[in-house]
Amino acid sequence: MGAWISKFHNVAIFKTMCFAITVIFSAIKAIGASGTPKMLWWAGLALTIGHTYSISRAWKFIKLSEEDWQKLLPVETLGMVHEFLNFNKERLYIVDAPALLCILAAMVVEAIESK
Repeated sequence: MGAWISKFHNVAIFKTMCFAITVIFSAIKAIGASGTPKMLWWAGLALTIGHTYSISRAWKFIKLSEEDWQKLLPVETLGMVHEFLNFNKERLYIVDAPALLCILAAMVVEAIESK
């Protein structure tokens, strides 16, 4: 289990880069847009930033060393993994999916209005 968490660090770095690009791109588009696309870009930006609300919950998993993982009982490890998956599922439904839909809608509306 500890090896999985140590590899999660690389995934987190990639996700951080994607997050930063999305925030910057959405902010640039929101500033330059008008009407409905502007509102959708701002909503997508706010929801994307909302993705970070659970970092404090994830921190207890990320900060565990390999030794800390080895000390945990299998039941504790399984419980932590379930908790980790559950709050990631919550984040997906509460902020990530709506953010994606807002950004996609903004792009579609801009494309339709530009014709």
